[in-house]
Amino acid sequence: MAKKWIVFVTRVNARVFNAETWDSVIELKNKIGRAKNKELNTGKPGVSRGKFSGSKGVHGMTGEKNPHEEAAIEFAKKIGVYLYKQKNLHKFEDLTVVAEPKMMGRIKKQMDKHLSKEVKWIGKDLGKFTSHELALFVKG
Repeated sequence: MAKKWIVFVTRVNARVFNAETWDSVIELKNKIGRAKNKELNTGKPGVSRGKFSGSKGVHGMTGEKNPHEEAAIEFAKKIGVYLYKQKNLHKFEDLTVVAEPKMMGRIKKQMDKHLSKEVKWIGKDLGKFTSHELALFVKG
């Protein structure tokens, strides 16, 4: 009997279920998934003086990154690594990932390319549903 897993992903958590028995396997959490901007902005770029401009050539440094996007990418990487390790341990044979489209894209980019090709992808945001409602979604 093939072991099937289904993973429901948001930017806050990833809930992994055995799709055959509907038992919870694990819940991965993104600790900073709901953090406010002021909590994430620990070091904004400062100002710099131009090399030949003297004392009046101050300009803002560029390259400011969106901290929420960085946190989501790191979480997607964590999910990809976890699923890759579990696949190599033969914990599942069939994998379905359900995530809102933007998060799904992040996971695809961070996941092992061979594993990504084997995954069934569903672009739905089901993060607010209970495990019972998720089971109804999958079975219905």
